[in-house]
Parts: sequence; structure tokens; C-alpha cells
Amino acid sequence: MSFGKIIGDYELIGKINKGGIAEIHKARHRGNGALYALRIMLPQIPKTARNVRLFVGGAEIVKSLDHPNLVKVLDVVLSKEMPYVVMEYVEGNNLKHCLIHHDSRVQEGAVDILMRIAQGLHFLHTCHILHRDIKPENILISDRTDVKIADFSLAVRKGKDQVSSRSISGSRSYIAPERILLKRYDERSDIYSFGITAYELLTGRVPYAGTTDQEVLSKHVSRWVRPQSVRRWNPSVPRQLEEIVMGCMRKDPAERYPHVGLVIRDLEQVPRDARRSSEQEGGDKRQAGNLRYNPVDEEVAEE
Repeated sequence: MSFGKIIGDYELIGKINKGGIAEIHKARHRGNGALYALRIMLPQIPKTARNVRLFVGGAEIVKSLDHPNLVKVLDVVLSKEMPYVVMEYVEGNNLKHCLIHHDSRVQEGAVDILMRIAQGLHFLHTCHILHRDIKPENILISDRTDVKIADFSLAVRKGKDQVSSRSISGSRSYIAPERILLKRYDERSDIYSFGITAYELLTGRVPYAGTTDQEVLSKHVSRWVRPQSVRRWNPSVPRQLEEIVMGCMRKDPAERYPHVGLVIRDLEQVPRDARRSSEQEGGDKRQAGNLRYNPVDEEVAEE
């Protein structure tokens, strides 16, 4: 879509991202001049009821939510020509970008970032909403170091007996085993994805990698494949923080944290200066800033 294109009350001034059936653009309100992010359904996608439902995703159910660690969804416009979602605009980059480019704010403030992600996720869960796609690409870090969970396209209201549909929906490196196996799931599936995200933040790599979707998914579900410890890759991480991350990543949901509130409780006990803590332990002085980031190509399968 071209620069300067008018969509409703908004003028497009730059593309932010593209994925699946949508693009996200930076836009200026034609009335008050304020900046917003518009998620726009691609023009070439047929506007069938199913496609529109996939495009809207969970935007409608989070539209009324307001929390400092969630990107605000302000409006959902279902025009026949071009459906779009109006969101808060965050000046900055996603966590994946920050990791790849060794952003010092991320490397030095890992515990605080994890705390803010957990607080946003806890708020979602208290509103009986599951995100279902927590990963570094969906965590925004603003230029002011605000931390916000984004992309609610897979979000759903929590059901009493939530069961995955006939197909897997989510990102292969972060999806919980029970969702891969199409079993019942709840907020503990988001906790698993949070744990994988935390592991990547602290080590520069995901715990389960492979050349195909099937290879990665099989590692998530196999009881014979266990992730390497966080401290193997980054000895500067306090053992207390490592235990939290590994606890979130247990393959059996019954062995994970039962809710994010307990994750927050334990994170509050972790020293904020991980490197200073490692020196107190007398361990390897290698710092997170020297980690070599190992990017993994990521694909998303939608229901």
C-alpha cells in the first residue's frame, strides 16, 4: 500500500510489518494528527467470512482492555473493501530485533523486561483471555523502554474445556506441547511460551531448533528431548532466574507454574543486576552482551 493512502480517518505514512493476510502501517489521524498503528487486511485476500474472522482474530475481545504492558486495540473496522484494526502506535522495535542487534537495554534489563511481559500476560489471564502466540516478535520495546505485548490475532477467551482445533495455530519454536498434540490447554500454555521467550532472551537461542516444522514440534513434545540449561549458554544468569525459566518450560502442564502470578512473585526475588549476581557467585564472567544470537526462521500456522 502506498505512502499517503487514505483509509477511513487515517493517512498511511509508513509500513511497519507484513505477515500472513495483513500488513501493519504507521498512520496519522487526519483530524487530530495523532499517530496510530493500522493492521490492514491485504487487498488481494478474498473478503470471505472465514478470512475476515481470521484477520480480526482476538482484536475484538481485547478492544476494551487497558494495561501499560499491552498494546491497546482501539477500534475494529469491518468495511467490505478493506477491514482494518486501529492500535496504539509504539515507537521502537520488537524484542527479536533487539536481540539480533544486541540492544544493550535488553541485555542489561532482562529481568525487568520479563517482569513486564509477565504482568501484561497476568492481566490478560485475569480477564480470561489466552494470547496463544507469546514470542519475541510479539513483544515491543519502545524507545522509552516501555514493554508491551502485541499481536492478539490468535487470542481467545478461555473456555472451561479449551481444546485445540483440528490444526495447530501458533509459532513452532514457542508453542506448548499440549497444543501441538491438540489436547486441552489453558493459561499454562502461555506460560510455556513465556518460558521459551525468556530462554531466548537470556541465551540468544531457542531451546528446540530444527530444519523443518515437524522436527521442531517433535522436540517440544518428546519426553526424551530436554532443553540445555540456561546457564550452559550464559553462566552470568542467576540460578534463581534459571529455575524460573526452566519451571515455565516443563513439558507437562501440571509441572509448570499454575498461573503467572506465581512467576511474578518469583521474579520479584531475582536480583535485577544479573551480571553483578554472577560475580558474587564466582562463576564465569561472560556477559549477555557477548552472546552470539542464533536466529531461527519462524513460521506461523493459522487455524
